[in-house]
Amino acid sequence: MIWIIGKNGMLAQDIIDKFNKNSVEYIATASDIDITNIDILNNFSKDKNIKTIINSSAYTKVDLAEDEKDICYKVNAEGIKNITEIAFNIKADLIHFSTDYVFDGNSNKPYTEEDKTNPINIYGKSKLEGEKYALSYDKSIVFRVSWLYGIYGKNFVYTMINLMNSKESIKVVNDQFGSPTYTGDVAELIYYCIQNHNFDYGLYHYTNEGNISWYDFANTIYEKGKEYNIISNDCKINPCTTEEYPTKAKRPKYSVLSVEKIKKYAKIYDYKYSLNTFFKVHKNK
Repeated sequence: MIWIIGKNGMLAQDIIDKFNKNSVEYIATASDIDITNIDILNNFSKDKNIKTIINSSAYTKVDLAEDEKDICYKVNAEGIKNITEIAFNIKADLIHFSTDYVFDGNSNKPYTEEDKTNPINIYGKSKLEGEKYALSYDKSIVFRVSWLYGIYGKNFVYTMINLMNSKESIKVVNDQFGSPTYTGDVAELIYYCIQNHNFDYGLYHYTNEGNISWYDFANTIYEKGKEYNIISNDCKINPCTTEEYPTKAKRPKYSVLSVEKIKKYAKIYDYKYSLNTFFKVHKNK
C-alpha cells in the first residue's frame, strides 16, 4: 500500500491522477491527518501494510513564512521528522520533496546535490531542516524540485494567464534564474520510481531543462497561451529588477539545479515542451 500525504496539493493531485490511470493502489490524506501530531500519524498508519509513504504536504507561503516562522517550521521540519519516524517504525520507503530555495543563489552554475546549502529565507531554512530529517532515514528518497506549476492549485502560470487576460501591460522580474517544472512530469517520475524499484535511496534534483528568468518564462506562457487561445488579450510584458519588485522574503537570484544525477533513472523534458503539455491538458479539462 502507498500512502500519499497532502492529497489536496498541486503535486499530489497529479500523482493521484497518474496512479488512478494506472490502477495503483493507494490511500491519501489531507489536513485531517495532522503531520505535526505523531500520535495521529501512528494511529492512522498502524495495521495498513504501508510499503511507501509519499509526502507532498508542506507550508509553501514563502513571504508569509517570514512572519509565521513557528508554523512554517512546525509543518516543514517537525512534521517531516514525525513522518520519517513513522516510516522507520513501519519499515516503509519514504519519498519527500524539497526545494531549490535551500541554496542562496550566489552560484553561476547549476547546483549539484553535493553543493553547500545556505537558504536565505525562512521557507528555505525550514525545508532544509525537513530534508535533513528525511535523509537521516536510510530508506528515503528526497527530490529537490523548483518553480513548480501544474493543472491544480495556484501557481505562476495561472497568475500570468489571469494578468495577461486583464492587463494592458505587466512587469516581471528578469534577474532571478531557475528551471520551471511541470508537476505532471514529477508525477510521472514518482510513478516510475515506485513501479521500477531501481532508484538508489538518497538525494536527487529533478526539474525540467531550463536556465531562464521569470520574465523569460512569462514570455513563453504568453506565446503558448495565445497559441492555445487561452490568452485572448494583448498584453505587453516588461522586464523589471528584483529591487523594483520587492518581496517580504528574499529569493535566490540563481537557483538552477543540476539534473545530471537523476538522468540515470529518468527522462528530463525541456521546459517549453512541458509547458506545451500543460496547455494541452489545461485545454482539455
